Amino acid sequence: MEPDEIYLVVDIDAPQAGVEGLPGALYRFNRTLGTLSRFAEDARFRDPQMAVFLPGGDLLLSDSDADPDETGRDTGAIFRIDGSTGAVKSAFSSELFVAPNALALAEDGTVYVTDRYARTGSGPGLGAVFQVDLERRECKVALGGDRLRAPAFVLIEADGALLLLDADVPTGVPGDEGVLFRSHPGSGELTVAGVLKGAISPLGMLREPEGTLLVFDANADPHHIGGPLGAVFRFDPESGETTLVVSSKPMRDPARGCLDRDGQVLFVDANADPEKRGPDAAGRGQNVTGGGAIFRLNRHTGELTVLLAPPEFVNPVSIARWPP
Repeated sequence: MEPDEIYLVVDIDAPQAGVEGLPGALYRFNRTLGTLSRFAEDARFRDPQMAVFLPGGDLLLSDSDADPDETGRDTGAIFRIDGSTGAVKSAFSSELFVAPNALALAEDGTVYVTDRYARTGSGPGLGAVFQVDLERRECKVALGGDRLRAPAFVLIEADGALLLLDADVPTGVPGDEGVLFRSHPGSGELTVAGVLKGAISPLGMLREPEGTLLVFDANADPHHIGGPLGAVFRFDPESGETTLVVSSKPMRDPARGCLDRDGQVLFVDANADPEKRGPDAAGRGQNVTGGGAIFRLNRHTGELTVLLAPPEFVNPVSIARWPP
């Protein structure tokens, strides 16, 4: 018998008992049983963004607004969380951070962190990718420069290069924004790996087994309906072509996704409202819509299925398959 299929969901605005505001939390979604349970919470959370698993079972969580050292600057942080208990083991912040969001883990243990604003000099810059050594508690700029606008996601390629998605760089087509840069850390050189046709706010990427990339865009409006549902695009690095996979109701703000056991896609939509519950508790979604959902996407046909839209969700922004 195969083990249960389990996923970790990060909700940026989930409430915590006894904690003021909406500090966020992590959930376990057992797809086999169809259950959702709270896995991790901490009073130091402010806007948790994305989690990645470490060898051995622990995980790292980025938070774009946390201030674990109580500096008063809300620089954001990376939390290390016990993979068994959900307890926070440690927290790391840097004076370079402004709003850290996405994480990527290299085979040598190096952590790469995208930051939409980033202190790369004397003041806030235009975004950067940081290289973090958590053992030494060191942080330095891996990728930066005035070509960046809002780094949103980073993938590590087989040769060690970084593939960086910038959500706000114009593509050259009026209204479109979203460029993929490629660079080897330390080289200081950014090359354009591709531009995303039809993209407006691309926030997440997922590599497909075939080598193509799925891109999750929270605000794209490919069908020109005027009230964007967001979209999932496919980008082919070989041809440079961008094609639409899906943009349809009840989507609203697709954010990030992962592959499921069958090689199809599970993704979170931060503000979908398939159960028609109305505005979420935070009220900061697209058109102030619902509390979010988990969708399953057949990446070959574009067929979309709602897996879960529980009342516990407020703004789910990331999902990852729990490692075996």
